[in-house]
Amino acid sequence: LEKKQEEGHISTLVSTTLESLARKARSLLAKFGTTMAAIKPASFYPSLMGTLTFNVHTGVSSTEAVATQDLGTANVEFRHYIDHAFLAGLEGGQEMLASLTTPRPPCTELWGTKRMSGNERVVGMLSQPLHVSFKATRADRMIRKSDMYLADVLVIDSLPVPLHVSVQGLEATGAFTSEQEREELYRAASDFSRKPTKELFPEQFHDHPYWGGPGGYGPNTSVLGNIATVGMGGVENLRQELLSARSPDVSTPRVCAACLERSVFCEFSQPKPLPHAMALLARPSSGNAAEPPPPCADALIAIAVQ
Repeated sequence: LEKKQEEGHISTLVSTTLESLARKARSLLAKFGTTMAAIKPASFYPSLMGTLTFNVHTGVSSTEAVATQDLGTANVEFRHYIDHAFLAGLEGGQEMLASLTTPRPPCTELWGTKRMSGNERVVGMLSQPLHVSFKATRADRMIRKSDMYLADVLVIDSLPVPLHVSVQGLEATGAFTSEQEREELYRAASDFSRKPTKELFPEQFHDHPYWGGPGGYGPNTSVLGNIATVGMGGVENLRQELLSARSPDVSTPRVCAACLERSVFCEFSQPKPLPHAMALLARPSSGNAAEPPPPCADALIAIAVQ
């Protein structure tokens, strides 16, 4: 009788414990299940047509970088990528890394770099749009330099290139300020004479698995875009998910005419003073024809707001 009572007590205890664990599991699933399921890796799927040349501005330095891009690819992605070591090596880059934020949408990995051991680690997202200048060239001669701001830039621990720019992202955030600017960038992105090969990028990237380095599938291995993963029926859902998670207020700031003439730029979208435009306001006009023009209306408004 005592033995039966003991067995009954143990059975009740086990049953109660299992029910308690089940309740906790359901509670955790309800609390975190949706979030966990929503975390998808970012995707690196560059176009094989052409590369783009930019100057990357940190606020204290300007460095030229060849970038891959995604024009015409079977992949839905609006975020841009920058290599962690490349950014860390720029003057002013460490300060940008010190203020990284959580990626939007949430992601911890980047797939598509042909690394057999797994994906690349996402370090974080730049807290401010990245200021770059697109350099349009014809016959190796620069014909146009356009300033734009890349919203939602992910910092990647080991990217195969210094910078990857999403043309889809440029369109989604209204980064183009003119049709001519768009045409020049699309022309460069479609130039097969500048298709991505490792020789176009600094030597530090040549041993990356994407280019056939150790631990990679090889440069001739094809990688399917995420459209193949989600199917055509899931493309619109993926687009809306990415668009709804974009940073707020990512409109492209226009450059003050005075600053443009002096080859310096006012970053109207940045929460900081506009020293160049403010200096011009404080200085009395001399009537000299060579003097830079006064700040544009956008700069004056930005100064007044700040």
